[in-house]
Amino acid sequence: MKNKLILFGLFFALLQATVYGKRNEPDPSIIDEPLKINVDAGKERDSCMSLAKTIEEKQSLIDDALKRMTAKIEALEERITAEAKATEDRCTQRMTAEAKATEERWNQRLSEAMKTAEGRMPAEFQRLNQKVVGLSNQLAKSRDIATPQKRPAELACDKITNDLRS
Repeated sequence: MKNKLILFGLFFALLQATVYGKRNEPDPSIIDEPLKINVDAGKERDSCMSLAKTIEEKQSLIDDALKRMTAKIEALEERITAEAKATEDRCTQRMTAEAKATEERWNQRLSEAMKTAEGRMPAEFQRLNQKVVGLSNQLAKSRDIATPQKRPAELACDKITNDLRS
């Protein structure tokens, strides 16, 4: 603390000398009494050296802490990457299994629907064939059926003509 006061006093005296020296007006306090500054240069030098050594030690500690933090961050990054990869693999396996199960269910439903449809098809074909046979028989029995030679209008005219003759 004493060294700081001495340095501050020296700095203040030099500042005054610079300011008043530029104006060429001497400071009255300087003229009255000569300035005496006693500086222990060896002690100041030792103080600066110890301060520099302290700064270097703290900087070394900070560098070591930074290296440890960098190593921890890299380890954390590797662990998170490994966990993410494992999670991705698990999700992929689950999704693949679920997709296969869904595909199997749809295939089963589709095959059941096809079997049901195939079971109904012969009955439907038989019913449709009966209708076709019925229509064919009706065509053979009926004279009022339009043929390519006779159109509905022509049939109506023939019917009216037959009715008028009878």
